[in-house]
Amino acid sequence: MMTLATITNACPDYTIYNPLTELHIPKLLRGEFSYTLGTEVFGLPPYASVALFYAILIGGIAWMWHLAGKAEKPTETQPFPNLDGPG
Repeated sequence: MMTLATITNACPDYTIYNPLTELHIPKLLRGEFSYTLGTEVFGLPPYASVALFYAILIGGIAWMWHLAGKAEKPTETQPFPNLDGPG
């Protein structure tokens, strides 16, 4: 899974005191991302490639959540038969 660190640069220089504020956030704002499948294969702009990744990720989570909800519902809507006899 991609994080903010791997989107911009996986291995920052050790001379940077705070990589999040000195390296990753400025690169994120400028759109300087690492190479991704969307930019290399599909030729998408960097922001569109990252947005596509997160859209697919959120869509997959929502789909799995939906399937998990269906699995919890009973398959039969009829009540259990009366085992004590009639009435």
